[in-house]
Amino acid sequence: MLAFRTIAVLLPLAACGCGAGAPSTPRQPDAALGPMTPAPASRPLSVGAPFPKLEAEGWINGEPPAPASAQLLVVDLWSQWCPFCARSAPGLTELHAKFAPKGVAFVGLSNMNTDGADAFVGTHALPWPNGYGARSEHLAALGARSGMPGPAEYELAPTLYLVSPQGRVVWFDDRGRFAHEDPAAWARKVEAAIERAFANPEPKGAP
Repeated sequence: MLAFRTIAVLLPLAACGCGAGAPSTPRQPDAALGPMTPAPASRPLSVGAPFPKLEAEGWINGEPPAPASAQLLVVDLWSQWCPFCARSAPGLTELHAKFAPKGVAFVGLSNMNTDGADAFVGTHALPWPNGYGARSEHLAALGARSGMPGPAEYELAPTLYLVSPQGRVVWFDDRGRFAHEDPAAWARKVEAAIERAFANPEPKGAP
């Protein structure tokens, strides 16, 4: 029975990318997040699309910044169950150290409960605001619902967006962590996108 349950958890991970071939077994799902919930998948928001206001049950490290308050907003939608989020966290903190002094704001959002999110933020020393308890409907609006069967924790597909001061999507990462992209290569891709956004800012008066 134990072997059957282990296979039942790992099969959806292998099918959707995150977890398959990872250097260690993904963290077991948090029962507090709810039962099996195969909600429909949503596609990432396209470049130029309005970015919804972030909603969470609560926030760690303060309230999220508004897009208009920064030169550029990096929005990281993550979940603790995916090992590539953990492996990519050091690279993201390095990008924060490099670009925050230039006016780039960072914010994270997860569907984890408060204990899981607090543990992840503390373990990886993430200094920017991170929301927890994001609802399924909000994940769909953000284009970050995986459609993967399994515990509710698996519903979030890790996705990173760059958002302009006008509140529109400038770039997204093609869910690289969800597809097992090398963490160093993923960080370089994010860095290059930030640099391009600085070199080609959206006009302030753009509709």
